[in-house]
Amino acid sequence: MITRVAMARRWPGRAFASAGCVTLAAALLGSSVTAAATPRHRVAATAHGFLDGVSCFSASNCAAVGQRAPAQGFGGTLAERWNGTAWSAVHTPNPGGSAGARLTGVACPGAATCLAVGWFTDGASGDTLPTAEKWNGTSWSLLSVPDASGSTDARLNGVACTGTGNCFAVGASMSRTFIEHWNGSAWSIVSSPNPNTDDLLFGVTCPSASRCWAVGFTTTGSTGGTLAERWNGSSWTVVHTPASSDSELDGVSCASTSDCVATGSGGNMFAVAQVWNGTLWASAPPTKPGGSSITVLKGVSCPAGGSACESVGAKEVSSGERALAERWNGSAWSVQSTGAVSGTTFSTLDAVTCTSASNCWATGELDTSSARDVLIEKWNGTSWSVTVS
Repeated sequence: MITRVAMARRWPGRAFASAGCVTLAAALLGSSVTAAATPRHRVAATAHGFLDGVSCFSASNCAAVGQRAPAQGFGGTLAERWNGTAWSAVHTPNPGGSAGARLTGVACPGAATCLAVGWFTDGASGDTLPTAEKWNGTSWSLLSVPDASGSTDARLNGVACTGTGNCFAVGASMSRTFIEHWNGSAWSIVSSPNPNTDDLLFGVTCPSASRCWAVGFTTTGSTGGTLAERWNGSSWTVVHTPASSDSELDGVSCASTSDCVATGSGGNMFAVAQVWNGTLWASAPPTKPGGSSITVLKGVSCPAGGSACESVGAKEVSSGERALAERWNGSAWSVQSTGAVSGTTFSTLDAVTCTSASNCWATGELDTSSARDVLIEKWNGTSWSVTVS
């Protein structure tokens, strides 16, 4: 069984109980990469840690963010940069007084502008507070982020932008939906609905300035399911999603306002997916890889319409936990091979972004006997291959 649920990627501590087994939270951490090809030798990681989010302004200008794996003590924020030739680690500041910080989402709306969001633990109070950073083309700097009044546990999990002055970041605060807006100079809290007693948002996408989608999980007592909220240019509202017991949506991508795909994990221990046709959300079950007992799809990107989407995550097989990639062609999902890395105990892909149907990056992590390292894979339109591990 995929077991890395003690510290979930986006919302630590939440897991589902189903059929007497523990399944995944929105941010499952685990898996070992597999592929049809012979495992390649490892390429030295640019930094030890893991990458939760990735975004590209162009094919030669991308950013990925996550958390460093500390040699001792608490981990701090991590960012990597793609310049068209190679990935390299870039310095990121950590909030003052923090006892651990993590960047979980990033969006790059300009050639010299990226916004990353996440959370940190206050070393004095122990509270979990939201954080954000901005890339100006040269360096990352901390941004002031307001917190919900009275909250001692607030996290931002994803961010999406339609321009350098219009971005939404989503997450949760004290088990309530939490959304902030960036106007180019400051973050501000935006009201968001909470349909039940426990509502969390994990992913967000904005196909236009007046249309965004945020997805996650909602529950009342022991009953929960997927959650989708829509921005119409002035307010957020809940939109019905198909019945999905103990399921959640972790990632969402829209090729247009009437063409969206959301993916996540299900209470039946298999990945879930839903598609938006401009009128309603409908279930589109992913393909179950042969021999897998548990699967999850975490991130999704649809660069060329709903007939060309890439989604990544993790699966469990008899020989271990392995990375998973699937492709949506507008009517069905197909499982893809992912780049293999020798000497690993597990790996997972947590996020994906595509600049075209033949150019995508997926990021995550893998474990070796000596370190926890970042994992970066590239899709060239034909196959996935490991770039950094």
